[in-house]
Formats: sequence, structure tokens, C-alpha cells
Amino acid sequence: MTRRTGRTNADDRLLAAARRRLTVQVALAVSAAILLVGTVAYLIVGYEQRQDVDRQLRAAAARAEDVDDPPDGMALFLRRAGGPLQASRGAPTGLADLAAIDATAHDGATRSSRRRLDHGATFALVTVRRRDLVVQTAYDLANLERQTDRLLLGLGFAGILGIGAVLLVSVVVGRRAIAPLREALDRQRQFVADAAHELRTPLTLLHTRAQVFERTAGKAGVPALAAEAGEIVADSRRLADVIEDLLVSAELAHNPGQRTRVDLGRVAWDVAAAAQAYAAELAVTLTVELADTPPGDISPGGTTPAKAANPAGDGRPAVILGAEPALRRAVSALVDNALGHTPSGGSVTVTITVGDPGGYITLRITDTGQGLDPAAAEDLFARFHRGQQIGDRRRFGLGLALVQEIVANHGGTVTADGAVGRGATFTLSLPAAPP
Repeated sequence: MTRRTGRTNADDRLLAAARRRLTVQVALAVSAAILLVGTVAYLIVGYEQRQDVDRQLRAAAARAEDVDDPPDGMALFLRRAGGPLQASRGAPTGLADLAAIDATAHDGATRSSRRRLDHGATFALVTVRRRDLVVQTAYDLANLERQTDRLLLGLGFAGILGIGAVLLVSVVVGRRAIAPLREALDRQRQFVADAAHELRTPLTLLHTRAQVFERTAGKAGVPALAAEAGEIVADSRRLADVIEDLLVSAELAHNPGQRTRVDLGRVAWDVAAAAQAYAAELAVTLTVELADTPPGDISPGGTTPAKAANPAGDGRPAVILGAEPALRRAVSALVDNALGHTPSGGSVTVTITVGDPGGYITLRITDTGQGLDPAAAEDLFARFHRGQQIGDRRRFGLGLALVQEIVANHGGTVTADGAVGRGATFTLSLPAAPP
């Protein structure tokens, strides 16, 4: 037995989506941290600069005795009790905060303020009273603003470089983080394939022996024992279906099948014809409706559509590119699901619709059964989902999950719709083959 591993297109898309999400999350988290650190650093530096200017202004005000020699970048204003306001040489006109000087002269409180002149220059001012002398010092913030702008530019440039580096690191981290998941998926599928292969032979033997036992018990005139043996036969058949579904799912992972032109209408007709006996046993009417072709009732006594060999009567058959065995299994699973959930006297209708060239071909399977809750439609495609049952018809297996996997491998979609007590419709859409 040749061992092969691989992933389905759905798995690849899942891993790619997970990698992208992880990359984006890591990049956003680290970028947010960089921006937070940069913002905090900018605020701290700005605060320290303002505090340093305030300390320099207070120190200059504490030492000033006249306005003749102000410190670099500063202007001085002095007023003695009852005297005029004195200003240092070069002090801009209108810079002095006369209101602050009058208030400080009155109550002696030290005041800090900002003043913006008409030409746009901004000054920080501190007003102090020393006995009968009020001193006001002013500092031009232009130099401080230039330093702040350079700091902001540097932080922005560093942030851009940091975010770029984070993106690169996030891509690497994402790939390395997803690698174990990728390997786990490969090992999981290989294990499923190996386990299913190993179980197939003993399960076949069990099923055969149960059938022999059932016939022997019937011939021996022990109906109760024969009935129990029949249950074993039925259960082993269900288990065989599960094993077969597992094998198909594992096979799809590494060998989706040779893609050829497949007439989906013909596949639907063949599947429905094969299910005729089962539908008759359940007393359910099974009908195939093909484009521009009269409905074909394939229940006992039904007729065969005249154009079944060319389902789309307008000359455009429902042809897609795909693996016919996998598609046949998907359609069979949908038909079997519909029959299994339709009570006696109900009906199941298979409808094929051919869209525009280059568009999609739609297969709908509608039943008049117990229906479904639209809110729980997505759960139907979960592996080993157990739906409601009619009598003993409930089946366990991959079922609709396998259908979804097959359809995804063919670039299509499958959806479920309906209402409780009003039947259900499963819609399978696949891209049409090019002319």
C-alpha cells in the first residue's frame, strides 16, 4: 500500500486564512505597542522640556535685578512699586503679560502663562514678586518647538521602520506557527486513511458472516434470532458506510481525482435511478427535473425522460470539470439524505439548472420531509452530525460534511435551506465547464 499525504483545497484555505489572521494579529499587537511607546516617549519628553523651561524662567526671575542682561533666548520685564514697566532690549512689543504682573503685584503669587504674538511666535512666561519688585521672564518656544518637531519626525521614522520590520517578522512567525498545524492535518488524514483501510477487511468479513448467520437462523426456524442477526447486518452496513466515507475523505486530501468533463444531469439521473428501490421501499416519490425536459418519475411505474442522455434540452448539457466518482458520491449522499428525512407519501425532487456559459450549474434536491431550522443549517455540514430521525432511518457518518468537502474541491458551494415541518432544499452549485 502506497502511503501518501496531502491536504484538500479547503484545508489549504483554512491554513492560509489562519496564517493571515495570525500575521495580522501579531503585526497589529506589536505595532500598537510601538505606537504606544512612541506616544508615551513623546509626551514624557515634551513634559520634561516644558518643566525645564519653567525652571529656567523661575531661576532667571529669582536672580534678575535689572533688564540689561537677560539670559539667552529670554526677555525680562521689571516693575518696582509705583514705578514704570521696564523691558529688556529687543523684547517684542506686546509680549509683557500686564494682567499677570498686576495680579502678582497684588497677591504675590507666582504665575506661569503662555502668550502668542500676532506674527505667530509663542512665549512661555513666569511672573514672580520679590518684595517690592515684580519680575516677569519670557522664553521664546521656537527652539523648543523645533526640537519637538525633530523628535516627532525621528519617532515617526523609527515607527515606520519598526512596523515594517514587524510585518516581516509577523509573516515568518505566522508561517512557523501554522507549520505544526499543517503537519498535524497531514498526520490526521494519513491516520484516518490507514485506520479505514485496516478496518475495511475485518468489517467486510463481519458483514458477510452476519448475513450467513441471518440466513441460517431463518432456515432453522428461529425468527427472533434471525431478526437480531438482521440488525447486526444493518449495523455493519452503516459502519461500512462510515468507513467508506472516511476513505473517500482521506483520498480527497491527496488525490482529488482526474478532472474530466462530467455531465451533472446524467450523474443525477443515474443516482436517482439507483435509488429507485430504496424510494419505493419508503413509499417516497423520487423525481428528476432537467432543463427543458419533462419531469421523470423514477418511482415504480415511473417513466424515463426522453432527453436524459442530454439533460439540458437546449443543447447545453450540464457539463462541469471534475472527478465523476466523487461527484456521484456527493449527489448520492444528498439524495439519500432527502429520502431518509421524508416520511411515507412524501416526495423528493432533483432539479438541474444550466446557467449562462461560463457561469454555474445548479443542482437542487427538495424534499417534503420534516424540514430544518435555518439557524442550524450550517451545523448540518459538521462531521458526524446527527439529525432528527424518522423511525429507524437516521444514519451516522460524514454524510453532508463529505459533500461539502467534495464540492469545495470542485470550486463550488453547497447550502441548505428550509423550515421546520415544511421540507428542506439542498443547493449544490458548481462552475460550468468551458465550451
